Amino acid sequence: MARCRRKHAEVEYPCDQYWVPVVRMRNIHVFPGIPRLFEEMVDGYLPSLVAQLSNKPVQPFERALVGTQLRESQIAPVLEEMQKKYEILGVKLGSYPNWTPVQVDGAGRQPLVVLSAVGSDRDMVEQCRRELIEQLEGYDVEQPK
Repeated sequence: MARCRRKHAEVEYPCDQYWVPVVRMRNIHVFPGIPRLFEEMVDGYLPSLVAQLSNKPVQPFERALVGTQLRESQIAPVLEEMQKKYEILGVKLGSYPNWTPVQVDGAGRQPLVVLSAVGSDRDMVEQCRRELIEQLEGYDVEQPK
């Protein structure tokens, strides 16, 4: 990412494919107004902003989504145990009934509940995903775009 400092502002180019900058004046960040361009610029700029604010390098997060036909009341005991196990390994689990947008997998199943596993360690997230599928009659759900 290219960066240029002026007396009262900093100009950054978070997306190499665009000439459009993000301008920062103290704690104000000015982005372009075109929605698609805005989204791409935020995605490109956010890691450097987080690193600046936290004084730590940014680690990207991995996310896996698993759908199940089981109800939350049926999965609660298993999910509670898995949360305890994976929390210490840096993976957070979430449970989302009535998931939107509606997702249907290759077999035509629409999940009653979507489970998410999020963490910075790809292998741990993958291990958790496989365990969710195995223990909760789950299947992969396409990531929303």
